[in-house]
Amino acid sequence: MGEKCEFCEEIQRQHRESTYKTPTLSKTGKILLALSGGTALALTTICYSFVSPAFRKITLPYVPATPTQINNILKALEGRSGKLIDLGSGDGRI
Repeated sequence: MGEKCEFCEEIQRQHRESTYKTPTLSKTGKILLALSGGTALALTTICYSFVSPAFRKITLPYVPATPTQINNILKALEGRSGKLIDLGSGDGRI
């Protein structure tokens, strides 16, 4: 029972002699990894400012513009020609 077969000894010898190296990324792979990571970080940073208000415990209420505010805007535009385009912030303010 204590004897080893020739096949087992050959496998052990080959295992000792093998020089297994861990795979490494090529230069192109490193560049692509850096670009994709940078792009993901940039998109996350840009989108965070738009998404973060939704995570507040107390969100801001919708408060529409008052008639006084609208009259003040119209008074400031008096005497000007052309169209007024209110891009707005989407929360009812002028």
